[in-house]
Amino acid sequence: MKNTIISLILFFIVVGFVIFSNNELIKLCDEISKESSQIEELLDSGNWNESYKKSVKLLELLKTDGFVSSIYINHTDIDELINNTVRATVLIKCHDKAESLSTLHLIKYNADRIKQLQYPTLNNIL
Repeated sequence: MKNTIISLILFFIVVGFVIFSNNELIKLCDEISKESSQIEELLDSGNWNESYKKSVKLLELLKTDGFVSSIYINHTDIDELINNTVRATVLIKCHDKAESLSTLHLIKYNADRIKQLQYPTLNNIL
């Protein structure tokens, strides 16, 4: 009886962690997409300094909030987002508009792809 209770407690802890991590990952992906869109708008208007500050803020967001997500999913996905954000930050600092925008689109695409992989669909299972 003792083993059954311990097993049930551990099961509920794991299920709780999965639900919490999934919700945090989806919120992180939404935040990444929102911040990337704001940076794109700033770049289109030619506001390089503000877009650089926003890209650094996005990088800090990924470094702090990406820890729980990297435990839950494959850490290479989060590492790829961090690497592309670093690249975007450098390109924005160098005032390279075309490469900055393409890197921001890549960040948004990867965040949306990670988000879509969290929903149980037949394509994700197979």
